[in-house]
Amino acid sequence: MLLTISGEIGSGKSTIARLASTKLGYSYISGGDIFRDLAKEKGMTVDEFGALAEKEENIDKDLDRLLLDTLRKNRNMVVDSRLSGWLCFINGINALKVFVKAPQDVRVKRVMFRENLPEKTVRAEIRAREQSEMKRYKQYYDIDYSRTDIYDLIIDSGSRSAQEIADELYDRISSGGKK
Repeated sequence: MLLTISGEIGSGKSTIARLASTKLGYSYISGGDIFRDLAKEKGMTVDEFGALAEKEENIDKDLDRLLLDTLRKNRNMVVDSRLSGWLCFINGINALKVFVKAPQDVRVKRVMFRENLPEKTVRAEIRAREQSEMKRYKQYYDIDYSRTDIYDLIIDSGSRSAQEIADELYDRISSGGKK
């Protein structure tokens, strides 16, 4: 089974995806990791690279083509990407599409811990990234990222651990997706 995990910045989607892939014995790919690596190669922050992507459509399009190719060719894989669920939906690819959300204060604290940055900086960076991504998704694909009706499962990670959620996904997939 193909499992896509999308969601808000700081919602825990990457941690959940890694844990679920390990528990399921599936391979794992992260669109966010690829984007961060590309930014680093250019000597840019993620925000700077996102601003460049607003001007140079090929940055997102190339990454999305890579993810789409991966989604089409692989099974028994977890794909962690803000657009992986949408890419499957738009292209008719069969997958369990999961969206992870959490309250903003929880997301800010998680990113503060991960990046070792002050709260004010993290709040501004999350806001800037979300605005940039929403603009690009609408401009490039006519996707309204606030729409979650395309997902099979929406999970609030605000009061649950990533391991609990990964276990839930494992149980759901192991039972044939019927839970």
